Parts: sequence; structure tokens; C-alpha cells
Amino acid sequence: MTTTAAPTRAPTVQWDGDEPYLAITSHPGLRLTPYRDTPADVAGLIALGSHPAVGRWSHNRPYPFDPAAARQRLDTNVPAQAGAIAALRADPGARVATTPFTVIRDAGGHYVGDLVVRPTEPGGTWSAAYAVHPDFWGRGVGTAAVGAALDWARGVGAERFEITIQTDNKASSRLATKLGFTLARTEVVAWPAHNGGGEREVATWVREA
Repeated sequence: MTTTAAPTRAPTVQWDGDEPYLAITSHPGLRLTPYRDTPADVAGLIALGSHPAVGRWSHNRPYPFDPAAARQRLDTNVPAQAGAIAALRADPGARVATTPFTVIRDAGGHYVGDLVVRPTEPGGTWSAAYAVHPDFWGRGVGTAAVGAALDWARGVGAERFEITIQTDNKASSRLATKLGFTLARTEVVAWPAHNGGGEREVATWVREA
């Protein structure tokens, strides 16, 4: 039986100086923040994306994830997030074009994982994807972080969510179920050459916001 997540209020955007964040209330000390253009975030991106247990499931994230890839990720996202941060400073409920809450950090600001929840079509459908460093697996961090991001997205207009997971990724399938997603379809797709190529079976899970 699929358990549907109970509706919750969208989390409040909080501020640490000039940086907005979403608290992950079930895990005190963890929060969702924007990327930071710092050596620490470069190192965090490399450590996460180059871990074989993460690379095994990666689609859009090249594996191994080298410094050039980390630099490209920050160069692309930091300026885009700056505009969203300015909009949120003016209006915490603004419907921003770029999601600024993408990095899972611990109380020391260390890079625990990352995620993206973003609109994929005009009708209000948003996609979700995430990765958590294996040092933090088994603690419910991914479920809590993705759940907080989905709640925020719902508050700024998301009407439906989709998440695509390899069918043999049992941990992510359990995460989808815990967050109220329903399995919609499976298909075999071509896998990017930078992540091994070939074909893999993936499942699309959906949830109304």
C-alpha cells in the first residue's frame, strides 16, 4: 500500500546574513541553501559526484565528477541563483525562475548532498532529483531534504511532481513512496556515454502537489 504524505505548510524562507535557506526541521542542523562559489563547495561537489556509490545512479551528473565539472556547475548556477535570492529578499513568496535551495548542508556548512526541484513545463509540473553523500545514508536525510524542497515548491506554484529513478535503485524508490509518489510507468532509456552508456530501465513516479 502506498502511503500518501500529509499536506504541510510550505517551509518559511529564513536568512543567514545574505543567504536564504530552508530548515530541515526533522534533522536539526541540516538546511537547504544555494550553491556557494567557494573552494569548499568545489571540493564538496567533487567528493559527492566522484563517489562510486553516487556515480552508479547518476544520469546528468558526469562520473567521475572532476574539478572542471564542479567549476561549470557553480559558474552556471551561482549567477542564476543570485537573481532568485534578490527576488526572495523582496518577497519571500516570490515565484522565482531558478530554485535557490539546492545544497544540503550540516551545521558546519559542509556539503552533505544536493538536489534540484524545478518546473519542467508551463502546466505546473516540476521534476525532482537528488544525491546524498553515502556518509549520510540511512538517516532519512534524502527524504527530509527532498520533502522540504517539494513543500517549498508547492508554496510557489508547483501543482504536480515527477521523479525518475532507476528501477533497481531500491533506496530511492522507498524515498518516493515515503513522500507520497505513485509509480506511473517504466521504460528502457539510453544512458549517457559519460556515465557508462548502454541502456537502463527507469521508473517515473508522480505526485500531485
